[in-house]
Amino acid sequence: MTMHSIWFVAAIVLVIAELFSGSLYLLAVAIGALAGAISAWFGMSIWVQTILCAVVTLVGVYAVQQRRKAAPQALASRENPDLLIDLGSKVYVEAWQTNGTARVSHQGTEWDAQLETGDLTTRGPTESPGGWYIIKAIDSNKLVLAPVSKQPIV
Repeated sequence: MTMHSIWFVAAIVLVIAELFSGSLYLLAVAIGALAGAISAWFGMSIWVQTILCAVVTLVGVYAVQQRRKAAPQALASRENPDLLIDLGSKVYVEAWQTNGTARVSHQGTEWDAQLETGDLTTRGPTESPGGWYIIKAIDSNKLVLAPVSKQPIV
């Protein structure tokens, strides 16, 4: 088996492994192996093939790292509106309990709820007897609520 064939087989094996990992780092190594195969095809020495493979791999890994840094960070699943269609819905709170929680009815089900800013002990339950709130997150089986801002009627 010729040297360029070994490099091509290595590149193919790395691409197949990348399909299972999905991290793109193995793809960078596979492109480096492809660079080694091309240099072997042109008859360069094993040292040149190896150095070229390493340089191309390092450039590829650097590119993958830069791409990951530039990519927007995913929202936590408890705050991701693509996963939780209830986010942004309004619910009515009858009254807050002294421990800072409330029971609300949402989509025909009773839920526990708490304020997004923490419990009511900082504001006092008498300052916020109830009213309309927006679902900001769902934490396990508890709705995390924020008060509906008072918007002027246009």
